[in-house]
Amino acid sequence: MYQVHPGRGIARHHFDRVVGHLTQALHAAGVQPALTAEIVARLLCRVRRRPHRDEHRRPSLG
Repeated sequence: MYQVHPGRGIARHHFDRVVGHLTQALHAAGVQPALTAEIVARLLCRVRRRPHRDEHRRPSLG
């Protein structure tokens, strides 16, 4: 995701929302839960988990 959309401000939480909408749409379309789970799993495998600018933790003060 980060290589395909550099500099566009797309963060992990945006991707997660899209996956959530896709999951709901597949369910509404009557797609079998097992197939929906496989589709979602394949999408999530393609996302390299790395901290994005909105996911950085604040350093501790102590």
